[in-house]
Amino acid sequence: VPDAVAAGNVLGVDNPGHQNIADAVAALAEEQAKDGYVPSGFLSHPGFKWSLVRARDGDGNMIYSPATTGGAPQTVYGLPLAELDNGAGLGHEDDFKLLTGDWSLLRIGIRQDLQWAVSNAAPIVDQDGAIVYNPFQQDGQVMRVTFRLAAGVINPVKRLGGDYPFYALTPGTAFAS
Repeated sequence: VPDAVAAGNVLGVDNPGHQNIADAVAALAEEQAKDGYVPSGFLSHPGFKWSLVRARDGDGNMIYSPATTGGAPQTVYGLPLAELDNGAGLGHEDDFKLLTGDWSLLRIGIRQDLQWAVSNAAPIVDQDGAIVYNPFQQDGQVMRVTFRLAAGVINPVKRLGGDYPFYALTPGTAFAS
């Protein structure tokens, strides 16, 4: 997100030209395509898809309908929509609501220094210091795994001249409905 902001790839505050949130999402993907990047999916904070479900056209009809069958992927305009539901984005809801990009240009690598430790004497405690799980008493084991990740974005030179393949929809964008 900071790199998308630095590149100016943001649909930001007070964009009254967009009728609703679904229109803003389409405008964001359109900007990406104009810069020569092919949008291949969306990433959002939990609950964003419900903002899309609530959006209505002038006649009150739903603009977006989520998948209604179990196991079916969530899509927006035919592209996958994934939500940050693992806690990784907690505290960053003020930075972005939706991120779109050409995800084929993102590379994530795991270094070879993967380390792990198994113990039956390491209790798990909550924020208040209360023991949540005691593997010794409950005849169990816990595993601690540590490793380092690296992420890199490939930015090929292209005729349309886009600077960065990811674009962010920021909160506070004003929508008419």
